[in-house]
Amino acid sequence: MRWPKFDAVEDARRVSPLSAAPRLRAARATILVVEDEVAVMRVVRSTLEGAGYTILTAGSVAAAEAIGASQIDLLLTDIALPDGNGVELVDRLRATAPLLRVLHMTGYAADTGGILEGSLLPKPFAPKQLLDKVAEILCCTHPEQGRLGSSSAGT
Repeated sequence: MRWPKFDAVEDARRVSPLSAAPRLRAARATILVVEDEVAVMRVVRSTLEGAGYTILTAGSVAAAEAIGASQIDLLLTDIALPDGNGVELVDRLRATAPLLRVLHMTGYAADTGGILEGSLLPKPFAPKQLLDKVAEILCCTHPEQGRLGSSSAGT
């Protein structure tokens, strides 16, 4: 998988006036990034930190569960992880934080079945796509919309 070259700080600054206000409000958020590929984790972390987000990282389901959901505003998780998957992780964290906002990312978008389009970021993605999707989820999405199989997802 090839990732586009980027400058995280410069990309974070390239924001249209219409999208700047929601992103500025969202940039105060804390995001738990769960990704087992070191190169992907570096790109995601650098991009989000460059935009002002506070980032916590985990390379596995177990590490993410140890951090927990109490101190985060958004869970950004890969679907395929070495000790489980991001979908199961979401279910476990939502047991204690039912309104947790979630953004899934995967290199296998065609195989995601039940994951809603609104909570899925296919890999590879450009830094601007990541920033836009994170801001959208934090500012404009009801937590239920990132839930698998949720009957209220379309409302």
